[in-house]
Amino acid sequence: MSYLSGGQELSLISSVWHESVAPKALDCMASGEPETVQTFTQAVAVDSGKRLALDGRVYTVFRSDDPRIGVIAEIGDGGVMLPLTVESQVTGERQLINAGKFSYGLRTRVRLVALEKLPAGVIAFPGLARLSWQGMKVKGQGSYTGASIGSISGTTLEVKAAETCKLGYPSKVALKKIMMGDLPTVGSSVAAGSFQLTVNCGANTPGYTMGLSVYDPTALGGGVGSNNVNLVINGAVASGYGLQLLNAGKPMELGPPSNNIIGSTAAGGDVLNKTIDVRYVRTLPNTVPGKGQAMISVTLIHN
Repeated sequence: MSYLSGGQELSLISSVWHESVAPKALDCMASGEPETVQTFTQAVAVDSGKRLALDGRVYTVFRSDDPRIGVIAEIGDGGVMLPLTVESQVTGERQLINAGKFSYGLRTRVRLVALEKLPAGVIAFPGLARLSWQGMKVKGQGSYTGASIGSISGTTLEVKAAETCKLGYPSKVALKKIMMGDLPTVGSSVAAGSFQLTVNCGANTPGYTMGLSVYDPTALGGGVGSNNVNLVINGAVASGYGLQLLNAGKPMELGPPSNNIIGSTAAGGDVLNKTIDVRYVRTLPNTVPGKGQAMISVTLIHN
């Protein structure tokens, strides 16, 4: 199994579910009369304390016999597979059995999860001896035997070093000239121009969601929380004019990247091109005329 290092904590090592079927996970013997039985499955593996949201479901991440690698699991006795969690048991269907021995099968499938960033190289994964336990929830006079199920065999993981993604951007952007009358009131705005950002990810990168961390070096605290970048005119920071950077038509907020998601890249190498529009905005009643300049600090963040 191959896996790219450089992924964030709780990134999936397994690209698909690994499934096994236990044809005799539970045996029970009726007392001579038909009985209704219902099984349950509960986790016995150690909870790592971490949770993973995947496809609209929340999974308990269990510890394996390697502290760097965790496991998520699903259990099912038919077509529906349900997450195995420490918060609740997985209850099977109620079934009527006649006198005699009854063998109850169960499907189990697992995926491996990185509990930390894994270094490049080969890891001998030892597996997991016990994942869950199955027993009977409803029984009459019959006897039954519970069973430990879902052990995970060891395997070899080849951890490949992930390449990085590089952000390309222009060092300077020339904006169009406007007249003072184009911004007659505070809050009025007019288009100023645009520039292109290019994110180039190498062949061994996983898929990423890309965000921009943007700050204004001329503003107090980098301008965090503001939508405006100072337009400095003749040395005056409070010129009455500012710039707004537009991401898909919406002003970007200065600060961390959570509000400035610009797109995503696919695993295995991808290029993301993003156009950022710029507009002038009037910020004060009194303004300073002249030629201005603005500065921004941009950092690419991916997860």
